[in-house]
Amino acid sequence: MGILLIAVSFNWFGASSTDLTEKTDRAIHLVRTSGMLVFEMVKYPLDVDERSVTLRNVATVDLCVVRLELIRADGSIGGQYPAPPQRWLRCGGAGGFDPIPPRDSLVITGSQLPDCPECFFAERVKLRVWYIARNIYNQDDPEVSADEMQFVEALIIYPGLASPEVCIPPEGTPAVFLASVDPLTRAADPPGEIPSARYDKLYVSLRHANPLVSTPQTFTFKFAGSDSSGILTGDLRVDTSSEQAVGGPMDSIRAPFWVMASSETYTVIPNEFYFGAYNDPSSGLVHVSGIGLITQYITWIGSYPIVTTVVVELAKQNFDVDATVPIRVRLIDCKGNVLADVSRAVRVPAGIEFDRFFIDLPLSSPILAFKVYVVEVRVG
Repeated sequence: MGILLIAVSFNWFGASSTDLTEKTDRAIHLVRTSGMLVFEMVKYPLDVDERSVTLRNVATVDLCVVRLELIRADGSIGGQYPAPPQRWLRCGGAGGFDPIPPRDSLVITGSQLPDCPECFFAERVKLRVWYIARNIYNQDDPEVSADEMQFVEALIIYPGLASPEVCIPPEGTPAVFLASVDPLTRAADPPGEIPSARYDKLYVSLRHANPLVSTPQTFTFKFAGSDSSGILTGDLRVDTSSEQAVGGPMDSIRAPFWVMASSETYTVIPNEFYFGAYNDPSSGLVHVSGIGLITQYITWIGSYPIVTTVVVELAKQNFDVDATVPIRVRLIDCKGNVLADVSRAVRVPAGIEFDRFFIDLPLSSPILAFKVYVVEVRVG
């Protein structure tokens, strides 16, 4: 009986010692890997193909990245990789990232980075990366290892999901952005009219040309009013953003009217501009005399410029009277979809004939410049 008890005791001691050793080993790995995965670079633009995250292992053991999450301000998970119902990735091989050796890095790109369908443009979210030491990860049953997993986080500005770019000219198609259209119109006598002689000019500015060439290119601008029309043609340079004049004989046209731009060598975007007009009881005819689009590049959105502001120039007939009128700005794509629709009341004070107004566009959904085909500015 005594010998039996001694044998059982030794077996128990051996099992306990092995279990204690394993637990101690796992605890040591947890300490050694705590905070030992760091972000080297995070790039999260609108274009999914341009997204990239680089992680570096500063621990002394191999690490496995097993899950990625986007955490919103309220703590909810906005997006995750792998997609449900799968919770954890394997370490190496198909269906997972390769283990990261000590002092080495892992680059995660494109579709491996989670999307957040409910996130709005420029929302602050946390990119959370779950990881674990390779030699304590149970790949066959990852849930067993869940308590030993750790995470690191990086705060990012979410760009919003990329909308289908159906209106953007295909790669290789010569295209240029028509950033401003400013016809010489009269404020009075008669108001809103483009004169038929001497002053029948149009000032335009071109930006973001691709390809960028130094030789002048021929552009045509058609005017269509309620009862008249006209055409101006000129050779313009696409390698400068300065205003350029297009002139020539043309019949008188009075606002409201459309201006439609085209070229045989470049796709012109936007290519239609509407100049609205309104007969105000006190200040006479108030009309749109110029339209401009301010664009800028935002690194986390992508390689395309976006339209942030519409510049509207208004002219009023009666010089000595205030004019407060509503204006409505709409940007429309090649399919007729409205990209932006903004209305506001503006005031042209007494003592001036022309005034400019800057209409900021909502950033909840960024507007890619080369998706804007029609610009409408209506008055009244």
